[in-house]
Amino acid sequence: MLRGVVDSLEEDWAIVVLDDGQRLDWPRKNLPPDVRVGMAVTLDVAPAQATATAVTDGVWVGKVGRRRKATAQIAGVPIRLGDQTLHWPEKGELKAGRAVAVRMAVDEADTTARRQRVRKLLDDIFG
Repeated sequence: MLRGVVDSLEEDWAIVVLDDGQRLDWPRKNLPPDVRVGMAVTLDVAPAQATATAVTDGVWVGKVGRRRKATAQIAGVPIRLGDQTLHWPEKGELKAGRAVAVRMAVDEADTTARRQRVRKLLDDIFG
């Protein structure tokens, strides 16, 4: 599972910044219900039975790419989502060429925890 935050909503895209430093532009019309800027989200991946272009609420179907030698900046299994690549942590069942469903879900508990950490940091800085 990958974790991140919805950083902004721009035209047709939700910009998601993942905790591992990746950025993902998710189709805004296919976000889970009630997603807002600043909310924490999780991404999970599972084998898909649909075509590589299917997108539904909270799910984006992509295609697993070929693994390349890991570098300091890029590691993991590449998953093509539209015209971008999401690098997924190593997972044995992700085989090159197969369709996978990447599911986004809102994590209310993590959203609350992150907001509390930010408030505490602001209180520490500004008193």
